[in-house]
Amino acid sequence: MSPYKSAGDAWSRTDFSAESRAQAEWLLDARFDELLRGIAVGRGLSLEQVRACIDRAPLGAREAQQAGLIDAVAYEDEIERRIYPVGATNLARPRRSLFRKASPAREAAPSSIIQWRDAERTLRIPSRVRHSRGIGVIAVEGMIVRGGGLRSPLPLPLFGSTSTAGSAAVAQALRRAERDDSIAAVVLFVDSQGGDALASDLIAREVRRLRTKKPVIAYMSGIAASGGYYVAALAQQIIAQPLTITGSIGVISLKPNVRDALERLGLHRESLARGANALMFSDAALDARTRGALESSLGRVYGEFKAIVAEGRKRPDDAALEEICSGRVWTGAQAQAHGLVDLLGGFDLAVQTAIECAGLTGTKLRVGWRRIESERQPLLPLAFDPLALFDPGRALHALLRRSQIWLIAPWGAQSRE
Repeated sequence: MSPYKSAGDAWSRTDFSAESRAQAEWLLDARFDELLRGIAVGRGLSLEQVRACIDRAPLGAREAQQAGLIDAVAYEDEIERRIYPVGATNLARPRRSLFRKASPAREAAPSSIIQWRDAERTLRIPSRVRHSRGIGVIAVEGMIVRGGGLRSPLPLPLFGSTSTAGSAAVAQALRRAERDDSIAAVVLFVDSQGGDALASDLIAREVRRLRTKKPVIAYMSGIAASGGYYVAALAQQIIAQPLTITGSIGVISLKPNVRDALERLGLHRESLARGANALMFSDAALDARTRGALESSLGRVYGEFKAIVAEGRKRPDDAALEEICSGRVWTGAQAQAHGLVDLLGGFDLAVQTAIECAGLTGTKLRVGWRRIESERQPLLPLAFDPLALFDPGRALHALLRRSQIWLIAPWGAQSRE
């Protein structure tokens, strides 16, 4: 269904699948080509010269200078002398009186290396009138999960980052931007490898609502794949870096089968259930019926994912769309060629695009941006109960005691934080 989705290969394979190897190869090629191009343009060399240097690496400092990769070899104390050569008398120097009173011995020696906060005072900033409205920035960072998300000073073991993007928290921020009249447009900053399908859909729903009232521009940072692309697909414009990892339009589900392993350890578990597919996500192997039910569920989610992409990218959900989906991962430049991304650039381009879409352009206007977050960003989920990790019934009981219930579905329950 999504053969290029390789997130589960570490658990199910001991080598590359053919699709995963092909995908890794084209991503590596794209990064290497961009590296060659960047060095060639920056250093005024040909692609062949740069490639030859890379193949000779590692190079010593003198070798790198001879090859044209660097301009000079110097110690830190020699840098100032290179900027102000001995005998130079007509070079503009910063006024020392602005920064500190120098001793007579140091006043005679030219100096151009100062702290940026001091040099910034001498810059001429054009006078502009600050606009009464601005751009809101809402971040979707880390694994996408249901609920309020997590923030931790240490990397989270299950997610490999210090935070997760909770659907309730992001939705709340999007609704705050919708109600705030001082926010003219929103930049959705995405740096996420994806996560929970339902959580991604809940965020995408809020993006769909918001874009009917205010422009929404998606900016993809280092990675915006799978659910990270899902939440961005409905934005009016999608901007990515040339090497942003994106796409991965597909769905996978990992199911542990540890019953035999537990038996070998002398641990025996019995499961009582009602309903033909009630044990679909237990620790036992799938039978033909539950496998079929799981595949049907994944097929439905995949179809909804493609429908979101077709809607947001204004293209038919047909065989041509399938050729760029199936879990295939693209760089930002490749995604643009396939119509999944509109523009290539940085965060400043995303803000400028939002300003233009909101009609705030003007030669004398200065439009700022500010980050919008949910009202609460807890270290742990609200009303967190450690015992609930081992007792799902306890977690559901705590959920039902809350004042507002958002959704209760066969596969879980979600509260309005």
